[in-house]
Amino acid sequence: MIGPVFTVKRAAEYCGIKTQTLYNLKAAGKGPKAYKQGRLTVYYPADLDAWLAERLVAA
Repeated sequence: MIGPVFTVKRAAEYCGIKTQTLYNLKAAGKGPKAYKQGRLTVYYPADLDAWLAERLVAA
């Protein structure tokens, strides 16, 4: 993928969840797709959008 990436803190803000929740979801294998850039874990906005869309529940 090409484009801007979000840090864990920014990705959590974007998704409306706490940073620790995002870490916990990643550890459980239930979070959005994450990538490593050196020591940093980063997320692409498109992956966050896809993950959020699959979590939608019909009312």
